[in-house]
Amino acid sequence: MLEQLFPDAVFASEEDALAFGLNLVSDGRNVLLPAEASGMARRIADAGYLPVPVELAELKKGGGSVKCCIAELRG
Repeated sequence: MLEQLFPDAVFASEEDALAFGLNLVSDGRNVLLPAEASGMARRIADAGYLPVPVELAELKKGGGSVKCCIAELRG
């Protein structure tokens, strides 16, 4: 059903999901994601985005990843 509703969606494999590959941040062009989620990085590149792998081994020990390193500012 998701593929029907969102035909251009980038889907993560179980391996990438377990590597926190869905815990990512994008500015609309660049996509920061955990370096271990290499399959997700390839799929993101294939979709026309620029993957930016980030090494966060120490942060992952505490259960966090890329999204946990940002502060959203709203007007």
